[in-house]
Amino acid sequence: MSTTRRRQVGRRIRSRWLSMTGVVVIMMLLFAGYGGQPASGASLPKTRVAASASQGVSEARAIVRRLERPVTWKDPGPAFKLGNTVRGKTVYFLANGLNFPFVQNLLAGVKEAAHAGGMGVLVGDGAGSVPKAASLIQQAVGRRANVIVDEGFPSSQLSAPIQRAKAANVPVIEIGSGTPGLPPASVRRLGVPAWVTYCYGCAGRQMADTAIAQSGGKVDGLVLNVPGISVAQTETNGVLSELHRLCPSTCKAKVVDAPLAQWSTLLPSLTSSNIQRDTSLNYLFPLFDSMIALMGPSVTRLNAQNRVKFVSYNATLPPMQQLKQGQLVSGDIGSPQHWLGWAIMDQTFRILTHRPPVANENIPNRLFDATNINSVNLNASEGTWYGATNFRQKYRKLWGM
Repeated sequence: MSTTRRRQVGRRIRSRWLSMTGVVVIMMLLFAGYGGQPASGASLPKTRVAASASQGVSEARAIVRRLERPVTWKDPGPAFKLGNTVRGKTVYFLANGLNFPFVQNLLAGVKEAAHAGGMGVLVGDGAGSVPKAASLIQQAVGRRANVIVDEGFPSSQLSAPIQRAKAANVPVIEIGSGTPGLPPASVRRLGVPAWVTYCYGCAGRQMADTAIAQSGGKVDGLVLNVPGISVAQTETNGVLSELHRLCPSTCKAKVVDAPLAQWSTLLPSLTSSNIQRDTSLNYLFPLFDSMIALMGPSVTRLNAQNRVKFVSYNATLPPMQQLKQGQLVSGDIGSPQHWLGWAIMDQTFRILTHRPPVANENIPNRLFDATNINSVNLNASEGTWYGATNFRQKYRKLWGM
């Protein structure tokens, strides 16, 4: 090959190599910009990481500002004339922990709305025991209940007794599936024609948003999951996904399980051991704020109250009082609990009058924190904490009363 020919071939090879190198560099930049991991030993530019962290904190703070505002009403479905069509019928309320303030408020709402429609209410408490809950469903059928409300037990754990209830023409409404919507066909075939639930995934994400906003995107958290409670994993996933989405490089959370039946002994020990083991721990995320009463003394005993804060869900009175006093609780997200009771009866009335159940009762969340807690009268009814919505009047209007 001539010298001239060799030079031409060399130029073409170098040109192709440079072109390929440029493509590789562009691909690396694209992957870096869309969340890809840099090669071992490499790092993304500090300005890019800082900007991303700043944007995550800004988004969390914007979400928190919206969440602090009073809630609004949205019709869950078509209006209908209830009249006297359900008068004299009975709803059986199967609780999963009747002693908790959340369940007591929920049941009070059920009783209010049932009375408005002329229905009676029977109550049983499974107290975290699936065999006991199964027995109570059989009892409800034997007592000729017209509908059973399952509060907190996954229908998958009670499939046999629910099917027996269905055979006796007693539908089961499941409370707390975790995500609003109609049950899938497999659950409807089981004998559960409707769900009523808060958006527990939303609550989990909002708990994370609160901690991110308060800490400036520096969260070292502990999530207290509750196996056996149907909504628990949905809420836990919400916390973890939001921390990863908004501050993946500066936020983290560990998950530990605390079954309901072991709360009295397990929650204090889990709190103490994790605070002692992780000296950077700054947020505790109990999924339900009733857990705080058992965890708080451990924080105080270890003199960690200035380092570790609680952010939780349900907004029941004792944690709300602690929040107002500036003690341990820095954020409590709530959904109107009496409102949920009326929503349950809305589905009940629709089913008993052979109307389609609605997909979403549209029960909103509100965050209570240092910004708005002083405007809340904790001596007033829990329903007033969320603003002047007057959901009772709205439901009565929806039912043609």
